[in-house]
Amino acid sequence: MLAQTVSPDSLYIKAQPVQWNPDDKGGGPGQPVVGDVYVEATITAVSDHAFTFKVHYKVTHFGSDQHTNSIQEFPAVYVNLGFDRFFSDSSTTPWTNAPLTSVSMPQLPLFGPTLYASEQWGAYVDSSDNGLTVFVPGMAPYIGGFAAAGDSGPFGFGTDYFAPRTYFSFGPNSVLEGDVYLVAGDYKHARQVIYDLHNTLPKRDLFTPIGSVDTPAPSAQLSGTTSVAGWAFDDTAVSKVVIYIDGVLAGTATYGGSRPDVASDWPHAPSAIAYSFSLDTTKYADGSHTMEVRAIDTSGNVAVFPDIPVTIRN
Repeated sequence: MLAQTVSPDSLYIKAQPVQWNPDDKGGGPGQPVVGDVYVEATITAVSDHAFTFKVHYKVTHFGSDQHTNSIQEFPAVYVNLGFDRFFSDSSTTPWTNAPLTSVSMPQLPLFGPTLYASEQWGAYVDSSDNGLTVFVPGMAPYIGGFAAAGDSGPFGFGTDYFAPRTYFSFGPNSVLEGDVYLVAGDYKHARQVIYDLHNTLPKRDLFTPIGSVDTPAPSAQLSGTTSVAGWAFDDTAVSKVVIYIDGVLAGTATYGGSRPDVASDWPHAPSAIAYSFSLDTTKYADGSHTMEVRAIDTSGNVAVFPDIPVTIRN
């Protein structure tokens, strides 16, 4: 904890989190390693709606390295046991009061499948339909979660968890900043609060595209003209996909090919999301090189996919 402030109408916290896995960062059991980000959160009540709170997050990466595209748990939601009925709108007609879907998350070590949440919210409630509803404007419509057995309460391990599939690539001095809304009480009332927020809040696109590089595989040996291929999609739209070799732009991929198989892992994903690029390896010296693929959406958010080490032999 670096700072905390309590005022009549807000709570503010600034923290520097420790690494989730310290073992590969010079730490280990009993030896935490602080991360290279600051997380600031400001909580205020939403005056127009009872039992509704806005959490403004600002995550600042002050490191000089590049963190590739990954889920940021913006936010991670944990509730006490007993609030184990999860609700969301899994329809393809959001904001029409379509019937909701209710599921129970699987017990750890299983992790729930990717759930479609077209209205960008999820709720954990008890048998009386009361609980916590979380709305994340601008998120891609995907959520995952689990249940963990154990003692309930603030110090128990038992919990029900979910988090949006919010992707982001943290580069040097980059910032992820946005709002999350918490609504306590009956989830049906919370949905109507969210509808009002959806209709009045300015539209924002915070997160990077989701995607993957299928070929070449890491450590592949390349020669001649080689295909670079994969898929990428976004909650708005992908503007372009670019390929770099050793940090230098190699070219822009052709985008919009068919990949209907992606929807088996990402429900209702569009099908015209494949990209491909013909890489002329004769332009590069024989030996080891690093390939990087980036997908950019129409708002300028850049997804940096993990580096692919390759060897060129011509």
